[in-house]
Parts: sequence; C-alpha cells; structure tokens
Amino acid sequence: MWEDKLKEITEIKAMGYENSGAGRSSDVSSPVAKLAEQREKIREIISAKLAEISFVEKEILEYINTIDDSLIRQIMIHRHIELKSWVQVANAIGGNNTAESVRKMHDRFLQKS
Repeated sequence: MWEDKLKEITEIKAMGYENSGAGRSSDVSSPVAKLAEQREKIREIISAKLAEISFVEKEILEYINTIDDSLIRQIMIHRHIELKSWVQVANAIGGNNTAESVRKMHDRFLQKS
C-alpha cells in the first residue's frame, strides 16, 4: 500500500508539478516541496514496515525450526515465509498432495500446538 502511494506521488511530480515551483525560493508551501516531504515520510514508513516484517519473519522461522515433522516444516515455510497459496504449497510438496490436504495438515498441527 505504501509503495503504491509513493509511486502515485512520484507520478504526480513527473506530470508537471516538478516545474511549478521553478524560480521560487525555498517556499515550503510549494507543491514540489509538499510532494518531496510526502515522499520522504512514505519512504520512512516503508523502511519501518520492512524492518518490522523482517523481525516477524525471523520469529516465524524460529518457531518453524522447532517443529519436529519435516513435512509440516515444509508446509509452514511455503505458506508463511514464501506466502504461497495452498495450491502452490501442494505443488511444492509434491507426493500427490492437494491444496486441501496440505491445508488440513497445517490446520491440524496448529490445533494440536
């Protein structure tokens, strides 16, 4: 979402607002300055979100590494780290597993835990 907002602001600048403040002194109320401030704030938000995601991903991996069952570990990694759909998880696991079967194994494991 934030990356889309950053792209939107960058596109607005590219459509001509970039030159609308030409010749002015460092007027903070100019559209260009406002867009630059917005871009910087959004970049900071994106950076913070990426750091948060990295931290959570590390915690998830640490949890997954405690799982004794190799098949369940694989399912968890494909689903929660690689963010695959259940169909993609089943295809990655192979062995005639279906989206429904890997989802059920996943859910049963979590219910037991």
